[in-house]
Amino acid sequence: SSLSIPSSLFKPIVSLGFDDNVLTLLVPSHFVIEQIEEHYLSLLKKVLPRIYGASVKLLYRVQIVRQPEVL
Repeated sequence: SSLSIPSSLFKPIVSLGFDDNVLTLLVPSHFVIEQIEEHYLSLLKKVLPRIYGASVKLLYRVQIVRQPEVL
């Protein structure tokens, strides 16, 4: 069976870097974090150690979009 992963969920995610066994991802909202944690965390726990090593940790940073100020 193939796993269907919505590109709309993962496409806006940007890797900010990998330092000291921590992979930092920039995500557009807390909603995206919730969806990843709820539906894809088990998959990431299998895949990320294969790529980054057994002690990899995942850190999310939520992108802050500033609203224009009303003068």
